[in-house]
Amino acid sequence: MGRIFHYAFVLTLIAVISAGILAYADKKTAEPIENITKKLENSARKELFPDAEKFVEKEKKIISKIEYVPAYNKSGEKIGFVAKGSENGYGGAILFMVGIGMDGKITGLKIIDAKETPGLGDKIFLESWQKKWIGRDSKYEFNKKEDAFAGATISPTAVYSGIKKALKNMPVEKKEKLNIETSSITKESIDKKIAEKESYKFGNASYFDISNNNGVIGFFIKSEAKGYNGKIVFEMEVDKAGKINTLKITENSETAGKVDEKELEKWQKNWVGRDVNYKFDETNDAIAGATVTTKAVADEVKNILTKYEEIRKKRGWE
Repeated sequence: MGRIFHYAFVLTLIAVISAGILAYADKKTAEPIENITKKLENSARKELFPDAEKFVEKEKKIISKIEYVPAYNKSGEKIGFVAKGSENGYGGAILFMVGIGMDGKITGLKIIDAKETPGLGDKIFLESWQKKWIGRDSKYEFNKKEDAFAGATISPTAVYSGIKKALKNMPVEKKEKLNIETSSITKESIDKKIAEKESYKFGNASYFDISNNNGVIGFFIKSEAKGYNGKIVFEMEVDKAGKINTLKITENSETAGKVDEKELEKWQKNWVGRDVNYKFDETNDAIAGATVTTKAVADEVKNILTKYEEIRKKRGWE
């Protein structure tokens, strides 16, 4: 009987020591493994978005167990998301990363880890198969003949399910309006997002980013000029090429009756398409009886567009 207890004690001691050794080894290897995985993921991100300058972890969102990290280019524009997820394949979990552009199309696919059958399911690691997914979006339906492998359908189908989920749950940018006086430009920009906080401030002019699903597309600019009787407040929208899309006078203290509304509307529309190279022509650009008013606005617009060229260079829009 004593011998039985002796063996039981020895076996228990061996089990405890073994468990301790395994726990210690696990603790020692966990960090290196985590670092290796992190390096693989960072490398994969660059492959999925070669034009990305940075991936902002602090803006990460997790939706339906899929992790979305936004990608930004060197101009600070958001160009998409890197989605990381996991789906169960034939041999266990398949960890994947997929790049999704702001237009909802796939920019690249990378299988990070999987234990699928060698020679069959593990073909999902093939670069040629992963490249097939570039350009596809949420409307794409799995094609067994095109997307599966002979004798292995479960593995590629699992990847497809994960990709479909990532595309479906991609974070949607909320469309916001500028949090200042509602203007005609703001109303006309319902399909766009105008930043609430100005990006730049030069003199009287405040520059606000205008974005859509493809990123920043230009600036909404609010400024003022000194007219004959006081300030003239106006707003304009300028695209990335530096061309004016809209110009609107929203407030002025000029002499009533001097400017006909239809004439003013026509004058404002004449600015559409102009850029920094345009020179004020008093004959064509001044309104009869309001030369000082129109010239004051024209001079301020010229200042804005000149400064805008510096911004374009800084953001790499040339």
